[in-house]
Amino acid sequence: MNNTINEVTNNILQNDGPVFMLGPELTNELVQRAGNSDLRRARVCLHRSPDSPVQEMIIAFAAGCEIPLHRHLDGKTESFHVLKGRVSVFLFDDSGNLAHELQLGDKETGLSSYYHLSTPYWHTLKIHGDHAIIHEVATGPWEKSNEKPPEWWEKTKIKIFRGND
Repeated sequence: MNNTINEVTNNILQNDGPVFMLGPELTNELVQRAGNSDLRRARVCLHRSPDSPVQEMIIAFAAGCEIPLHRHLDGKTESFHVLKGRVSVFLFDDSGNLAHELQLGDKETGLSSYYHLSTPYWHTLKIHGDHAIIHEVATGPWEKSNEKPPEWWEKTKIKIFRGND
């Protein structure tokens, strides 16, 4: 069975078929697209539209990817399972205090591989190694946030993303 995948942008693909399977060919394509992207990430969306009540994606991150600090309000949740590689998830309270630092990885790392967030912590993740791939599920609909990161984020960001791996 072949996937029905359409390109939305150079780093966003859309599955339009009734069945989706993730294999080595698509995994390699996502890693390559992430490495060639200015954002250092690429995804295939499995949900039909930004308005879908469930947002589900396979996301590849290349080394150097910086996920903007963000939070999910209005009872929205986020979960992901690390399929390949290793990531750190940083959760902050509103004052900028690090509430949790989670180390996640694929089965070869021996780390926990799944995370679920159901409270509006500010959060971001850091990629370790050349790349990482996750399967993410979040409450929809997707809405671009106009919320600016808090003032404390600039100093904290430098420590997280410029620190040693």
